Amino acid sequence: MSGESAAGALGGIERPMGDGCPPDSHAIPQRYGGAVLAGIAAVGMTALVWPNIDLRNGYFLLPLIAIVFVSVRAGFGPAIATGIIGGFGGAYLVLEPRGSFAIDSRADVLVLSLYGVVGLATGGLGAAVRSTHLRTGALAAQYAALHEQAKRRAAQQAAVAAVGQQALAGAATDDLLESAARQTAAALGTEEVGVFEVLPDSITLVRRAAVGRCPRAAGAERIDAGPGTQAGHTLSRVEAVVFDDLPGDRRFRPAPCLLAQGIKSGMSVSVHGFGALCACTTRARRFTDDEVHFIGAIANVLASAILCRRAEAQRARLYQDAEDAIKRRDDFLALAAHELKTPLTPLRLLAGSILRAVQRNAPAEALREKTAVILRQVDRLAELVDDLLDVSRLTAGRLDLQLEEVDLAAVVRDVAWRFRDSLSRAGYALRVAADEPVSGRWDRTRVDQIVTNLLSNAAKYGAGNPIDVEVAGDDRTALLVVRDRGIGIAPQDHVRIFERFERAADHASYGGLGLGLWIVRHVLASLGGTIRVESALGAGTTFIVELPRRAAGEDDDGRHGAHPK
Repeated sequence: MSGESAAGALGGIERPMGDGCPPDSHAIPQRYGGAVLAGIAAVGMTALVWPNIDLRNGYFLLPLIAIVFVSVRAGFGPAIATGIIGGFGGAYLVLEPRGSFAIDSRADVLVLSLYGVVGLATGGLGAAVRSTHLRTGALAAQYAALHEQAKRRAAQQAAVAAVGQQALAGAATDDLLESAARQTAAALGTEEVGVFEVLPDSITLVRRAAVGRCPRAAGAERIDAGPGTQAGHTLSRVEAVVFDDLPGDRRFRPAPCLLAQGIKSGMSVSVHGFGALCACTTRARRFTDDEVHFIGAIANVLASAILCRRAEAQRARLYQDAEDAIKRRDDFLALAAHELKTPLTPLRLLAGSILRAVQRNAPAEALREKTAVILRQVDRLAELVDDLLDVSRLTAGRLDLQLEEVDLAAVVRDVAWRFRDSLSRAGYALRVAADEPVSGRWDRTRVDQIVTNLLSNAAKYGAGNPIDVEVAGDDRTALLVVRDRGIGIAPQDHVRIFERFERAADHASYGGLGLGLWIVRHVLASLGGTIRVESALGAGTTFIVELPRRAAGEDDDGRHGAHPK
């Protein structure tokens, strides 16, 4: 049953049924014109036939038959008209004297009177039969409409259940969308059904599933969902948008792809959190409330299924992130224990050696060498502990900076002087280009830490090749460049090396906690600076630091609160 007939059936059920005859489908002129023709035909046949068969008192039979026929077909009023024509026509053409309305026999008067009474009774009976027939037909039509409506509702409910079961069964999203499109097209009897997803720009829809005369590949079609468009109008509403005459709709600009296909009627509904569902047809039709509720139910099932899948995916990601974090924590604890234990072993051995040397009254020179080694190991422990403390401060946002006038070139020279012995023992040649002062409002301790970490990094991975440190700048920015000619860093690791506990080199071959560059990045961020790396495997590494001469957000008293980014 079409949407129009279903709507008509619903309208018929909602109207109260009275005691009178249901409205006649024939116009009044047609009903009474037929009655006149039937009466004239009956009288004419009577005038021609009855005298020849010498059945004088049976002239009223054909008019009575005409009355019965007209009453059943057209009702009581037309039957009376037929009876009047039959009575006057019979009196004028059949009864003696013919051609006159005068009646010369009491028997004829009695027969004519009986004809009138029987005609009225017959007309009333025929009209009652007609009314009963019309009522029965109307009830049959209503019951048929109800039956068809129930079938359509059952089909719609089955379609919603099928899509829901497929969603619960864990079907792939594309399969679920295709199934929803097919079920919607079958239940509504529409030629076109499409499921569309909103792109991240929020103003474009892309087709993900389609059923119709020319379904398109997923993602092949883009539809504008900006303000004033049909798609935008649909996405901005909770309820379904019904259009009975798409070309003439003034609520929005119709989608050009639908106009190009000759679409006239349809429905579209938002799939919350995903996109939209649209069902349309090239035939002009009106959709019932049941059909509107059905497409809304399909959209709700899709929205719930997609929301659940996204939540499951997010849970899986969070679970994986948690597992990764636990693994990184365990790896860090193992690495930190190893790094902290590494200097403790020589410390213990040296302490024992010194004790034995003192007991033997060893020369002071030997004791000084052992003591120097102990101090270096203690310094290494102190650096490891300081790095761990900095991680805690930066993570909690408690890194307070004491800003003062600092010469970056002087800091670089100081750090280079501290590294001269260790670099010399390792065979490195350190070349420093920091002759001109480059001053700014910074925290001296933190600037020293930045230079120290970068120089330590170059010494660790420089493979014994020369290391260059350069300081330059302009009126607004200071520039620090640290360049080594060591093992280098693969391009895909350029971002990762600045993360916490991350290193591009093998842990077994190179010591450390993997915190130095992470601390440098966050300290620079607190000072308003940046760091970037230029490197390739086997081609050495260059770190480039840019620092504003005056740190952003500096207080009048020279204090600066920093939070890690």
